[in-house]
Amino acid sequence: MKIFYRLIELVNKSILALKDKGVGFFIKKVRVFLTKDLFGRNFSLIISRGSYSFLWRKVFETYKTKGLIIFIFRLISVVLFGWIVFFITPKIIDFIPDKKIISWYKQNKRKVSIIIPTYNDFELTKNCVKSILETSNKSDVEIIVVDDGSRTEFVSKLKDLPVKLVLSEKNEGFAKTINKGLKQSEKNDVILLNNDTVVKQGWLEGLQFWAYSEPTIGIVGPKLLYPDQTIQWVGTFRNKSEADWFDHYYRFQAGDFGPSNFSYPILSATGACMYIKKEVLDSIGLLDENFAMAFEDVDFSLRAWQTGFKVVYCPKSIVVHLESKTRGKKQGEREMRSKDYFWEKWRDFFDKRNILTNEGKLRIIYVTLDNGVGGGPRVIFEHLNRLKILGHQVELYSLDDGPDWFKLDVPIKTFKSFESLLADLKAVEAIKVATWWETAQVVWESSILKGIPLFLVQDVESSYYKGDSDYQSKVLSNYRQEFNYLTVSDWDREQLNKEGISAKVVNPGISEIFKVTNTERQKNQLLALGRSLNLKNFNLTEKAWRLMTPRPKLKLFGTEPRLGKLLGVNYEYKPTDQKVVELYNESEVFIQTSIHEGFCLPVLEAMACGCVVVCTQADGNDEFCIDGKNCLIVSKTDVKDVVEKLKIAFGDVNMKESLITEGLKTAENYRWKEKILELEGFYKTVARKFGNSI
Repeated sequence: MKIFYRLIELVNKSILALKDKGVGFFIKKVRVFLTKDLFGRNFSLIISRGSYSFLWRKVFETYKTKGLIIFIFRLISVVLFGWIVFFITPKIIDFIPDKKIISWYKQNKRKVSIIIPTYNDFELTKNCVKSILETSNKSDVEIIVVDDGSRTEFVSKLKDLPVKLVLSEKNEGFAKTINKGLKQSEKNDVILLNNDTVVKQGWLEGLQFWAYSEPTIGIVGPKLLYPDQTIQWVGTFRNKSEADWFDHYYRFQAGDFGPSNFSYPILSATGACMYIKKEVLDSIGLLDENFAMAFEDVDFSLRAWQTGFKVVYCPKSIVVHLESKTRGKKQGEREMRSKDYFWEKWRDFFDKRNILTNEGKLRIIYVTLDNGVGGGPRVIFEHLNRLKILGHQVELYSLDDGPDWFKLDVPIKTFKSFESLLADLKAVEAIKVATWWETAQVVWESSILKGIPLFLVQDVESSYYKGDSDYQSKVLSNYRQEFNYLTVSDWDREQLNKEGISAKVVNPGISEIFKVTNTERQKNQLLALGRSLNLKNFNLTEKAWRLMTPRPKLKLFGTEPRLGKLLGVNYEYKPTDQKVVELYNESEVFIQTSIHEGFCLPVLEAMACGCVVVCTQADGNDEFCIDGKNCLIVSKTDVKDVVEKLKIAFGDVNMKESLITEGLKTAENYRWKEKILELEGFYKTVARKFGNSI
């Protein structure tokens, strides 16, 4: 009966949310409901993209681990609410099948002018033109070949090609050559295309589909491959080791490298192949002819961003660029002149970002997807509160309401969609902090023109999508080189290093309230965080507890009280911090059998409150857990090992005293008083990199 009352309550809340806060907020809340209360975080993502390969395993796991009644309730909930996500939520564009793109193109296609610069390479040009004609209808394209002062015999061959030919008397460089072609075009959308390229079937359809997938998209670049089918270009970023040059994402990776299969906004498209909508040319004009050779494309893309147009990468368009992988890095005189001119023009844009208040304090905005109970949100909120105490101007921008479980003392702005969040965020000069991969893109994009993008990675988030390689790749595609990275443990830093990312480690702290009190310890009381998330591996704790004789008194806390009912034990639902301190202080042993943790605050908090800690080696807790010294480390799979260690934790008096003493010492090394100063120092270092005197 309680199940049906809960369903009625959910329906009422849904109607109120829809009425009071609009469709966008309502859909977001449905996503959160499906994510947290039904078949796990992956479910809503699977529904939204229409792929069910992972769903059936989740359904089976739910029935097997939660029982028939819970399974039926969740199934009914999906029937009632799942259709909203499926039909109303926009599909993720990267998963749209090729046939749908082709279908869209047939109904919406518009003619494009393809401008190909040439210089003394007829065979390359002929093959390029041939590939265009083989992959598109002649009536859909206007091919303009602009020769940049080639030899007479080369020009005579060009006259035989089925193209509009524009000739130059002398060699004038890329920008002037392209501009001559733009002036000769039929005022269509334009594609700039190097003559040493071969386009593949669907290339044009993909570029045009992406260009018109959003009104603000102005420039689109394709996936460029080397002849051996490895990646040459899928986006441009500033090279951190050689800051006056730009590099390409995923260069030399396999052509089907997972993160390259997703669209994302990019700093710049490449002149080797660049789709430009007509309104961009109308707004910003031609290429800057002061560039002798190189940097013209980056300059043009930045001007587009400044005018309000997005530049994006399209993974569905494939172009082979016949440039050699071993081409020398030595630059000629024209390239060096272009480089010098570019940085004379754009140096301040890249290197000077004023993110200080009038009082000389930092402006920092954290961006969250939701603010539910958890260790990750707690760290974010502690950052905000404590940075405010230090005098900095800090805010929280979120797609969720403010937390009802944590007293947050900073301004909170709530948004109904990423679009509205982006509109506000891009107008602000601040250090902007992404806190989850789904917030990374909006933080990065909002920082192109103003502010400094930073990514707080509390766990390498692809670990949340085990068994779903598509979404693991989607996560990693948001780990942009342009971010300044902050993480919480050495383990996380090592994982980011594997992705070519350098990060600063600032461990989380624990609040001053987590300490030993005069609360009386309850003999043989075992405390655990009751969570069903597979990474928390609570089943192992449960099995070990059931096997113990005599069985200790088990007490649970968290946000899933049904776990307490299933086990017939006391469950503290959403306890306050003060209540959690009381739970730690009244318990002899705290156990956490996680498969993986980014850091693991509960273990530290338990140590600070004088609990004996039994835990697994869970990656992030390597930072502070030492087996036999301040805790007992158990196997992630061997329940007998857990039982034996629990017996020691409860029964070996000398071991208990030693573990408690060392645990208290460990906890003192992780107090916020010191950690927040370390965090502030990191932010100041980032600010100084961008010309702020602080």
